[in-house]
Amino acid sequence: MGQSTFGRRRFVALAAVGGAAAVGLPLAGLRRAGPADARTAAVTGTAHTTAATGGAHTTAPAGVDYPALKRALTGRLLRPGDTGYDAAAQPFNAALGTRKPAAIARVATAADVSATIRRVRGRGVPLAARSGGHSYAGFSTPDHGVVVDLAALRNVTVRADGTAVVGAGARLIDVYATLAAHG
Repeated sequence: MGQSTFGRRRFVALAAVGGAAAVGLPLAGLRRAGPADARTAAVTGTAHTTAATGGAHTTAPAGVDYPALKRALTGRLLRPGDTGYDAAAQPFNAALGTRKPAAIARVATAADVSATIRRVRGRGVPLAARSGGHSYAGFSTPDHGVVVDLAALRNVTVRADGTAVVGAGARLIDVYATLAAHG
């Protein structure tokens, strides 16, 4: 009898499927998928089952209208060939090599985040949030996907009552420095 292993890939695949179930994505009758399939289905919501065949298939919806997305943003949309794209496309973990996202939305506001999600969701393109950018497995920089770069949303504010409001792009050093300045 062979050894059974429960490695990182299996864990990620099961976590993605569990997350998809938690947000209500249809899972009944899905074929056994690899980790990339599970992540794509969980993020884009494109995998679905067919009652007639009992199997799953991925739809091929219209692609993302990148010029329209660029116009919708107050932040910057980086595409391959744009100045700054190559540096922005590098994952934190250099061992992962070069990544080639289809676009990197350097959002400037919460409205930019919403606009990006609305224009990418359901189009068959992986969508990933990049906050601190240090996903060691590279999930925040998917090949052929759209990265929502939250780095500009890094404000940390301490209210008069002592509660802190932390922006989605804040790194721990930002949080520590602000909290330390307020005692």
